[in-house]
Amino acid sequence: PVLEQHYALAEPHPMWRMALAAFKPQPDGPVPLGMDRLADIRELYRTDNGADAFAPYQLATGYFYGVEEQGQLVSVAGVHLASRRYNIGAIGNVFTHPAYRGRGFAGRCVSAVVEALQADGINTIFLNVEQSNQGAVRVYERLGFTKYCPFVEGAAERRQGGTQQA
Repeated sequence: PVLEQHYALAEPHPMWRMALAAFKPQPDGPVPLGMDRLADIRELYRTDNGADAFAPYQLATGYFYGVEEQGQLVSVAGVHLASRRYNIGAIGNVFTHPAYRGRGFAGRCVSAVVEALQADGINTIFLNVEQSNQGAVRVYERLGFTKYCPFVEGAAERRQGGTQQA
């Protein structure tokens, strides 16, 4: 409500920031993904309007993992950023092809990302998820993430006559 006094919100998305509290790893780790798999990753994200925050440079972090079925990449997870210096990792770009959902692939991918981050000494690990995506929230909670805080994501345009103290 405070933002709406000063900004017109275009397609606001209520989100949860979730933080890793007590990690519960999943078995059967997926395969690591690098730049050599860029075309496969892009093809997967094109299905069902997948990840809109993916950028190829994120593969250089070394924290991208995927699950393959019959030679096809069907699920991925990675990071938006990771810093050993600041001990922080932001998991993102989690996506499973619609035809392969409900099989635990996303949980396995996220678990592999968490394990890799922790192996490198990164222990402050979080992710963001739309509040309406209850399936994803349940996956993350099973892995040991807890809801840290709500926030709203989306574009906003400053209203005319709004004050500078928003």
